[in-house]
Amino acid sequence: MTIKNEFINPDTALFEKKFERLSSWATASEEAGVWLKETIEENFPSFGLYFFISDQQSIENSKLNKHRRMLNRKIIKENKFSNFRIISDDYEMEKNGIIFYSLLKVDISRISNVINYCRAERRSFMFLSQNDNLYNFPSKEIIKRREINKYENIDSKSFIDFLVNKKFIPIRVWGEFDDRFLYCEIYGEIGGLYGVSSVKQDDG
Repeated sequence: MTIKNEFINPDTALFEKKFERLSSWATASEEAGVWLKETIEENFPSFGLYFFISDQQSIENSKLNKHRRMLNRKIIKENKFSNFRIISDDYEMEKNGIIFYSLLKVDISRISNVINYCRAERRSFMFLSQNDNLYNFPSKEIIKRREINKYENIDSKSFIDFLVNKKFIPIRVWGEFDDRFLYCEIYGEIGGLYGVSSVKQDDG
């Protein structure tokens, strides 16, 4: 069964800003990291910044990788994500392979690395939460939702709504390889639960 994927409308974001890619995605991610840190400090001072990261491996590699888990991957070590505070690190078996997923608390000094990673990996994302005890974060529910709709990710309206309804503040970053800009968007309930107004900013 194929489920139509409705993309989120960026105009519904609480905060949004674009950053011109003058030299590299890494440079744009650093600028976005400064803005995101300042925006969080000003508008969400009591919230923590978290990072949900997931990946899938074929069944042929699952026996070995099952014991390595997500945080022992080369890309994780290169970005020093394994230095973040680990809240959970688990996996789910499925008929075509194994899905790894981890929930981490972001080290603000490495925020640009996370932004650059999430820009390219649509099934990994950042979010804000007032609850510092996230051992009940719906990681397994997220994986199950993706089994039903393989297209669901941080670009999906249904997924953004799912996280907001769970009282989280999703952060979406995106920019394709040939795009001129990196976009950073923060979603939530406007003027309601979080008591902030929608703010749009350009790269100036």
